Amino acid sequence: MRVEPLVVGPIEANCYLVYAEDSKEAAIIDPGADGRRIIAEIDRLGLSPKMVINTHGHYDHVGANDDVAGHFDIPVYIYRDDAGMLGSQQDFFGMQVHTRAADREMTDGDKIPLAGQEITVIHTPGHTRGGCVLYLEKEGIAFTGDTVFKGTVGRTDLDGGSFEEIVASVQKRLADLPDDTVLYPGHGPKTTLAFERQHNPYFRWEA
Repeated sequence: MRVEPLVVGPIEANCYLVYAEDSKEAAIIDPGADGRRIIAEIDRLGLSPKMVINTHGHYDHVGANDDVAGHFDIPVYIYRDDAGMLGSQQDFFGMQVHTRAADREMTDGDKIPLAGQEITVIHTPGHTRGGCVLYLEKEGIAFTGDTVFKGTVGRTDLDGGSFEEIVASVQKRLADLPDDTVLYPGHGPKTTLAFERQHNPYFRWEA
């Protein structure tokens, strides 16, 4: 599997194109803005997208859902606890985004097939109620949305956020993942679980 990152929108969110080199089957993770640019990159790479997956429902991660999913006629996935954030108007710091309702609602432990592999859904509430991590065990990679960033975690002061839950998510929900797992966050540079366990204070926070 290859991972092609695109930094999109005014808050510089990470959109990821995850695809198989041979079949070109792809998942589009968190198309938050710049739909035309995302589509152009997919066309440039010759990809065959099968789905859009949102790690959570905030506008900077879902803003281009309609443009991208509509263009390729593919379904939109989101965790069920954030499904209500789609199909309605979001007003987020003065920015308004409306997206269609999700086609598929994910639950914890779901296995989403992609190019002969599986994307495992790990529920990691704290930033939002339905935040999740998308884990490809065979590749040793995980897309953490706004749950984990390099050296820190996502904010918890927005609707649906909980500091206690996000600490529990990073300490317990990710506990079984190997140290060498590469983490691709919703903002900022990639990291590894080993680095976070050693340097991220929230992995050692005692409530």
